[in-house]
Amino acid sequence: MKTSFKKYYAAVRYVESLSEVSKPEYVKAKANRDKKMERFRLFMDKLGNPQLNQKYIHISGTSGKGSVAAMTQSVLVTAGYKTGLFLSPHTTTKIDRIKVNNLFISPKEFADLVDYIKPAIREIIKSPYGRPTHFEICLAIAFLYFKKKKCDYVVLEVSCGGKYDPTNIIPTPKVAIVNLVDYDHEHILGHTLPAIARQKAGIIKPGCAFFTTISNKKSVLAVLKKGCQKNKAPYYCINGNKKYKLQLPGEHQSTNANLVAAVCQYLRVPKKTITAGLKKTKIPCRFEIMQKNPLVIIDGAHNNSKFKTTLDILKNLTRERLFIIIALTQQKRALTFFKDIAGQADSIFITKHSNGFHKCSQPQALKKEIIKYHPQKKIEVIPEPQKALQRTLKMAGKKDVILITGSLYLAGELRKNWVPEELILRTRKA
Repeated sequence: MKTSFKKYYAAVRYVESLSEVSKPEYVKAKANRDKKMERFRLFMDKLGNPQLNQKYIHISGTSGKGSVAAMTQSVLVTAGYKTGLFLSPHTTTKIDRIKVNNLFISPKEFADLVDYIKPAIREIIKSPYGRPTHFEICLAIAFLYFKKKKCDYVVLEVSCGGKYDPTNIIPTPKVAIVNLVDYDHEHILGHTLPAIARQKAGIIKPGCAFFTTISNKKSVLAVLKKGCQKNKAPYYCINGNKKYKLQLPGEHQSTNANLVAAVCQYLRVPKKTITAGLKKTKIPCRFEIMQKNPLVIIDGAHNNSKFKTTLDILKNLTRERLFIIIALTQQKRALTFFKDIAGQADSIFITKHSNGFHKCSQPQALKKEIIKYHPQKKIEVIPEPQKALQRTLKMAGKKDVILITGSLYLAGELRKNWVPEELILRTRKA
């Protein structure tokens, strides 16, 4: 099956093997996150700083930043702009992080760029900063690719936070966006919403236009507004309620669409084009229906606000029984996430994802936590995700719903049962 893309898979193995290279411990420490930025600046310098001379739309937030990024790119492409898109993490295969217009980077171009950056990687490994991370390598490839394709705009999704995120190496963006701010990655970003918001506000640079949503708490908006005042950046807090025709389910996507519409109007995109671009937007693993009878939904929700929107959509589905397959990455607050949504399930199957860069919570430990709130629930641990899916499909009737959730890594892994990786590599579409 993988013989058609040998060079691509070899490049992927090389990138993933770098995680085994040791690096100084201070790079992991919260107090020394600026060292990561210094390392990435050195990395970019050795590659000729491909991140320069682009018009960026830089997007952060706890929830909805991926949806807003995809919508924004779709509108700009519809408007006739050659537009790059960088998302994190990938869902099914590494090329789906990097897109120009309607196509992902080709497997060959990805592999060629990995070969191109290998000398720089070797130099960085020898530096006091240690090896670049998996994310930094993918971002470097994206910057090089967008430069090669001569994009009119690049829509860039922050990985975590903002101030110390590698994407923040870019010069002043045309627009900076912070979507909904909520609790996630507290061990890195802080344990209060204002503290988390300060990290997100780090993407605001002097003179850029800044957009956020009225859905944020007042304490968050105060932090974001202060960041704009400090940088003399125009501040726009969007409270739109227009109902756009979307392929993406959920009331939260309507809120996202209004935020994107305001940004694109600022960029002088006609309203008809905005409407058309929003209608075209598709995003894998965001409440994505994979089959019917039984209805199988893949949703990469992995924090409190994401689970709230997932639960809101579930309540409107007609069903007999609900089966949930879940895996959770470590450092996530399992009780907060699952006590409400687990209460809706008839059966829960706890499994593990196989992502090597983010350790999975132990299923048995997660089961004990859920049982505290739902002692009568049918909860089964099946560590192998494929086996968990097979068992659930056998149990479910035609009028039942199966929800695969808790992690984008799990979602992307099981999505391959309906959309094989090689199909994506061949068509360069999700």
